[in-house]
Amino acid sequence: ERQNMYDKKFHYMVYEYSHNRIMQQLTLSIRDAMDKLWEFPLNMKDPFTETIPLHAKFYQALKDRNVKMAQLYNQQILDKMVQDITESHYQNP
Repeated sequence: ERQNMYDKKFHYMVYEYSHNRIMQQLTLSIRDAMDKLWEFPLNMKDPFTETIPLHAKFYQALKDRNVKMAQLYNQQILDKMVQDITESHYQNP
């Protein structure tokens, strides 16, 4: 099952509840570009599925108010996304 709609909702909620006005404004200003990310970029069949367990850890770190761990898991999510895009590019040049 495609997780993109849940992923999108999750991240927008993180931005909203962060109470970080700069992050919220940045997110709103690039929302169209970000929305395209969740529409399965680069014709990838099932992108970013390996990030799903990291999202649970990221959520728990946020819930625990553990900023360092939340940052670590968020970076791991981003790194995995870059890896998936890179591998897809090399498989489908």
